[in-house]
Amino acid sequence: MDNKTIKILVILLVIMFGYIISIGKLAYIQIYKREYYIKYGKKIYWRSKPLIPPRGNIFDRDYENLTYNIKEKNKYTRIYPLHYHAGQIVGFVGKDYQGKSGIELKFNTQLKGTEGWIVYDKYKFFEKIKKPKQGDNIVLTIDKKIQYIADEELEKGINFTKAERGVVIISNPKTGEILAMSSYPFFDPNNPYKNLKNSKNLGISLVYEPGSVYKVIPATIALEYFYFYPNDIIPETKKGILRLYDVTIRDHEVFGRDLTFAECLVHSSNVGFALIAEKIGPKKLWEYSIDYGVGRKTGIELPGEEKGKIKNYGDKSWSKVDHLYMAIGYGVQLTPIQILTIYNTIANDGLKVRPHIIKEIRNHKNRIIKKYDTKSWEMDKIGSNLTFQRLKGMLKGVVDSGTARLAKIDGIEICGKTGTAEKYINGKYSKSAHYTTFVGFLPMKNPILSIIVVLDNPKTNQYAGRTSAVIFRNIVKRIITDPELEYYDIIYSSKLAKKNKKKYQIPDLIGKEVQEAIKILKQENIKFSLIGNGNYVVSQLPEPKLVKEKPKSIKIFLTPKNEINAEKYTPNVIGLSMREAIRILLKEGYKPIIKGSGVVIKQTPPPKTKFKKDKKIILLGSDS
Repeated sequence: MDNKTIKILVILLVIMFGYIISIGKLAYIQIYKREYYIKYGKKIYWRSKPLIPPRGNIFDRDYENLTYNIKEKNKYTRIYPLHYHAGQIVGFVGKDYQGKSGIELKFNTQLKGTEGWIVYDKYKFFEKIKKPKQGDNIVLTIDKKIQYIADEELEKGINFTKAERGVVIISNPKTGEILAMSSYPFFDPNNPYKNLKNSKNLGISLVYEPGSVYKVIPATIALEYFYFYPNDIIPETKKGILRLYDVTIRDHEVFGRDLTFAECLVHSSNVGFALIAEKIGPKKLWEYSIDYGVGRKTGIELPGEEKGKIKNYGDKSWSKVDHLYMAIGYGVQLTPIQILTIYNTIANDGLKVRPHIIKEIRNHKNRIIKKYDTKSWEMDKIGSNLTFQRLKGMLKGVVDSGTARLAKIDGIEICGKTGTAEKYINGKYSKSAHYTTFVGFLPMKNPILSIIVVLDNPKTNQYAGRTSAVIFRNIVKRIITDPELEYYDIIYSSKLAKKNKKKYQIPDLIGKEVQEAIKILKQENIKFSLIGNGNYVVSQLPEPKLVKEKPKSIKIFLTPKNEINAEKYTPNVIGLSMREAIRILLKEGYKPIIKGSGVVIKQTPPPKTKFKKDKKIILLGSDS
């Protein structure tokens, strides 16, 4: 073979080898790396981005917004219009627009909705969109007006007593609905990372030894098994000191005579309840504590609930004196929501009702997806009706003539109990630091309102009857006198209820068409006279307000439609907190003059009055 032939063969081999390598490379790309290059090609040529839906909103029981969404530059921002009011309940969303605490966290899946997406080529010749689905709305059992009252009265109580922390929970004992839950220090979800440590809801997370409010559990057993009747004498209570099993138990005062069973509760005798615990025995006390829900979460629809602590009867850790201390609220730890649930059970004559804070869930079209039926929250019954009727009578005595006299309101039968417990600090009980608790419900015969107030280490007074009970009374007084909360008038005294029924609300005609106004007055059987020309009511005399008797006639002042200027009519701030009312009036250009504090119960001039901006509006508070 000559050199020329060899060269040709070598060239052919090189070419063939090149082809083989190319084919192998193509096979490698087309088969082995196929998925990689498909994705790589799409990445170069195609673009995509997620479409984030607006979160569903959270509402109070009257469908007042507790959240809003604001869209700026294709990005949603979550706004909380109540600021710190109900802040720990509602919770907040993080920078990723996902729930981080409260309802925002617990119901994040429902609230966040479903993401959409958009796909398009780099030349924008083609575009495909999947629309996002807006999140569902959560409706709470919370009443915004009652929440304001709870927050304001708790804050005032904290400032007066110099306490470190505090809790107020208000509920309907019949249904278990939470109407307000206040936790101090407050938390503003609009600026969550400024006060993140305050985002913890103390109503469900504060675990503490409750003291004498726990005495209703041994009292239930004593009544149910007829160990004692309310008027039975408990011997050895007159000295206010008891030595039993080498431990000493003392009362906060010496009574000088043996007390009855009812008086032991009324005057919160530790000696009396230690003797009662010895009579009923440790096993029954432990069993009824478990039945009442001690040591278990209530199941309320909020994240972060603690279960409390209780020893297991019969364990090695159980000592022969544990039942004595448990009977007076030591050696056992509960949360405020657990204590309120126990008293709701008493209010319901022994029927346990689980607390809940969700009323319903609605989709973005306002259709109800899930309604929370109160019946589904009813649980077991603990004892007989007679037991709890007697126990309620004893608890009424606590308020009428016992340790909670400062919680009393004339004309209303209130049942309740104080609890003052020494704090356990550095391995021993402190003589200077206390938890003070008052929990009660009203009225006695048909309870529709229950409230617990807990203060952590009040400085001005260490007794619950002079701290927590006072806050309870102030809250109740505001609720039953608030004109926008008249569905609570069932708890008024008969005299107050009768007086309230005499009031007549003059219809508000301002801004209505004249024919509609005339129709309303004819239905109310009120004579009228028309003054001026036009098709719309600009003002009226007398003004729309509550009066003792229905007016015989009303003067209606008319104006043409094009002369109505809504900005010149005073806004209605009655029923709002003083702080919120001031904010609204200042924003509208008025000068508020404040008389008192709390909730605005009157404004002068009244709402919807033709009135110049930059003029003074007088606000009368409920605490004036």
